[in-house]
Amino acid sequence: MSKAVMKREAQLTAHYAQKAEYDAIFAGNKQAINACGELLSSIFRAEERIRTEDGHGKPEGGYLRRPPIGVRLEIGDRYLTAVPGFTHPRKRWNNGEISILSPGELHLDEVYVEVLIQQKDLKGKSVMLSANINEDGIKLCQWRQDPAATKMYIAVMIDTFKDLLDDPYKVFAQNSDHCSCCGKTLTDAISMTRGIGPECIRYFGHLEETIREIKEKYRDLDADWVC
Repeated sequence: MSKAVMKREAQLTAHYAQKAEYDAIFAGNKQAINACGELLSSIFRAEERIRTEDGHGKPEGGYLRRPPIGVRLEIGDRYLTAVPGFTHPRKRWNNGEISILSPGELHLDEVYVEVLIQQKDLKGKSVMLSANINEDGIKLCQWRQDPAATKMYIAVMIDTFKDLLDDPYKVFAQNSDHCSCCGKTLTDAISMTRGIGPECIRYFGHLEETIREIKEKYRDLDADWVC
């Protein structure tokens, strides 16, 4: 066996060992993760419903790009975004023109989460960790090679989930400059205090009742889980 092959096998072994360690952390927080996944999905459904009522819902021919549905949170010097799952449209180039083979599709019961940091001296943010939550649980999609850094970003994600279940408006209020939903700049005092703009606040009319129902459901499943 060549040195290159041995090195590759050692890297794969380390990779899967680290992945198993991360999965164990998620497994230890399964109820809170699943509960927050349901909470975020309920917000996505409210967003799509109200956007549809306002005439900005799913186009007649289907989605040609991902709609601006989701939440964008500031967590100290980090950011967490959560959006519904989305199957991108299938396109084909034909003589310089694009034809749509099948439109995009939203999956409101799936939650795609990213933890990001602002890059110094650069415009934009870099993804440090990403994961997908659905009825089967949570699955890591992207993570850093540094195990210590990855565990830190996993902790940021899980702590944010728990905070959202405990007091979502306190989490949203950390976004004093931009709306936690659409990302637009906040200008009036009320919106800056709550971290949600006057248009997007309509998506949260159901929030307290939904959280109460979700907590009751997951407490029944796991009496040891307290949130």
